Amino acid sequence: MSADADQVARWRAAGLRLGVEVISPCRIRLNDGSILEATALVKVATPRRGMVVDPEWAVLEPHVDQLLADGFGFSVVRVDHDEGLADLIQDWSGS
Repeated sequence: MSADADQVARWRAAGLRLGVEVISPCRIRLNDGSILEATALVKVATPRRGMVVDPEWAVLEPHVDQLLADGFGFSVVRVDHDEGLADLIQDWSGS
């Protein structure tokens, strides 16, 4: 997996701190048989299967249609600091 180790560590720490399940790095087999390897899967209520995040659009772009069809959301996010991260996850959760 080519996920940035710093980003993986930041997402894991954020999940622990905010009480949100974060799988980082993540490897997801989509219903079309393709495999997506991304920085993190943030398990939020909406979308129903969670948000797949990576700092690089090129990682997500080939899979966006299938991600949506399979019930995932996606976001290009680079975590450089914690400011606003709780609000971002709260927005994804719809709360």
